[in-house]
Amino acid sequence: MKRGMRVKTLHMLACDMGASNGRIVYGILEDGTLIIRELHRFVNRPVRLGGVLYWDFLQLFQEIKNGLAAAAKEGLPIDTMGLNSWGNTIGLLDCQGDLLAQPYHYRDSNSHCILVSMQKEIPKDKQFTMTLFKPMDIQPTVFLKYLEMKKADLLSQTDTILMISDLFNYFLTGVKASEITMAATSQLLDIRSGRWNHHYREMLGIPDRFPDIILSGTPLGNLTEEIISETGISGNLQVIAVAGHDTAAASVCADMEHKAESLYLSCGTWSCMGCLIDEPIEDLSLIRYGLTNDLSLYGKRNLRFNHTGLWILQECKREWELQGQSYSWSELTDMANESEPFHSFIDTEAQDFFEEGRMVEKIKDYCRRTGQSIPESVGEIVRNVCESLALRYRYSRDCLELYADCRFRELQLLGGGSRNELLCQLTADALGIMVAAGPVEASVTGNFIQQAIAAGMIQSMEEGLRIIERTWKCKTYHPNAVRENEWERIYKRMSPVFGWLPIVKGEGNERSSAKIQERT
Repeated sequence: MKRGMRVKTLHMLACDMGASNGRIVYGILEDGTLIIRELHRFVNRPVRLGGVLYWDFLQLFQEIKNGLAAAAKEGLPIDTMGLNSWGNTIGLLDCQGDLLAQPYHYRDSNSHCILVSMQKEIPKDKQFTMTLFKPMDIQPTVFLKYLEMKKADLLSQTDTILMISDLFNYFLTGVKASEITMAATSQLLDIRSGRWNHHYREMLGIPDRFPDIILSGTPLGNLTEEIISETGISGNLQVIAVAGHDTAAASVCADMEHKAESLYLSCGTWSCMGCLIDEPIEDLSLIRYGLTNDLSLYGKRNLRFNHTGLWILQECKREWELQGQSYSWSELTDMANESEPFHSFIDTEAQDFFEEGRMVEKIKDYCRRTGQSIPESVGEIVRNVCESLALRYRYSRDCLELYADCRFRELQLLGGGSRNELLCQLTADALGIMVAAGPVEASVTGNFIQQAIAAGMIQSMEEGLRIIERTWKCKTYHPNAVRENEWERIYKRMSPVFGWLPIVKGEGNERSSAKIQERT
């Protein structure tokens, strides 16, 4: 199928590889309407081996093939396919194109120590100046440094380094390429030029093993003969390198270009909150607040936070299930609604909650350590996490308003978190603005829209947004005025407990925080 050719009906597959689960979804675009159906769902659980945490890439790739086989078994017509995934993960290939090792997981306990070691060589201020990305212990540069320090033999055998969505695409098509939104999660992209930052890479001692960067929406080609033979899928299917990072794919559903006073919040295992800016911000004080620059699909830049999202609740739910207490998400929300509000809070970004396991006890320990009431029941735990997330979103919004020089009046909450009505309402209450929740299937929808543009079914992102509006209806949540004073009181009380800095810009930028102070 040639790019730019109009077709009447487009049949698509989306592989949505989340940090906690994955899905293969079928989509039909016809007469300006998108219809989607889930074909296959699976869990994404890491594997610990020899004291190291890995992504189970081989199992995940098998699940993709299972999804393709399910589509083939139904005899579904398929024209195109696109894959998006979590970010901040790399895979290593040898000179034969074979996988050298299972990809390292960013929640591995070694990551924080390696980041500290890196910052002794290159201070975090210098890292930011050179990259305009906030240094984080989940970034692939940390694991490449780990390989240099601990597994030099493995690195010496490496012929190609691929980001995780590019790794999946390579084994599907045989094509090695670096899609730009996924490259942005590596900390090795020059956000100013959209090219690899070779100067920073050389400073870290990382070899030049990355393929050329390609733009989102670039056709990669057909599936390999091996995949076609094993799954029975059509050999005419065209694989498109859609926005590989799931947050970037989801952001297609947020009309940021035309809504200057709107924030987006992509909420899944991670919560990414941000806004559109014309140029990356170089103010060093940015990293004190945890902000980072990022790429946008709109030809501009994003200013955003990368937060813990539903991860803490997912771990609590998994822990209760291991204890024989299985609850649906709606049951957990109901129990939280029946629990006392403002009982206690946690800093969801604290290192305590980064690694898997014992999450309920970690929440109790944190509350005990900070002199708060200790949540005991399931409902109290769930409410604690939801209110704590909403409070974190409030602080993040205030920081974004200062640096973007904008008063935001609306937040679009995308992804799985938009199903959680309690979290949506608490977010509206804490921020004091309207929350538009949905689409739930934001990453998949963005994936399909990019496939349709690449296939020539639609001509622009604006046309895609009209399709999204016809396909999905957002649910709106308005702030509860009765709770406004309570949220203000909690915000002021908990900010110093969490170590949140007063929202005042750094040296070299004279704009004050008057807009924020007016509200607080």
